[in-house]
Amino acid sequence: MWYMKSSQIITKTPGETKKLGELFAEEIGIFLHKAAPRHALVVGLVGDLAAGKTTFVQGMMRGFGVTGKITSPTFVLSKTYNVWKKDSVMRRVCHCDFYRLSSRKEVKDIGLKEMLADPKTVVIVEWADRIKGFLKKGSIVLSFKHIKKQHRAITFRRL
Repeated sequence: MWYMKSSQIITKTPGETKKLGELFAEEIGIFLHKAAPRHALVVGLVGDLAAGKTTFVQGMMRGFGVTGKITSPTFVLSKTYNVWKKDSVMRRVCHCDFYRLSSRKEVKDIGLKEMLADPKTVVIVEWADRIKGFLKKGSIVLSFKHIKKQHRAITFRRL
């Protein structure tokens, strides 16, 4: 299980990366049922441009039951989606992208503090390493790395 130890998975196609994201979202749902968190669960994604972060998030959103087109919030910094799965303990998923972030003030402006306070929210942050000290104990960090062509190495770890 991803929340017990660090592990690495290789995907060979964008479809495999999306499917892994979907399965990961299902695991998060199971984890949250058992954990009864007191604040939002943070999933930080780090890695190079075009390493598969957004593709993985698209799969996660499907796993959470989100429908419609899912794109990275590169220019708006944050998008919020309601979770419609009947058995879910989550109400919403907030997808943030810190790639174009220029100051810590912008994080406050998007309402991140409120997102993080809600235990029925999962906050997914692409480029989470752009803000020093953002990822705290309890966060899940996924590191994405190009291996060759479409191949990606995705490392899961819990802080």
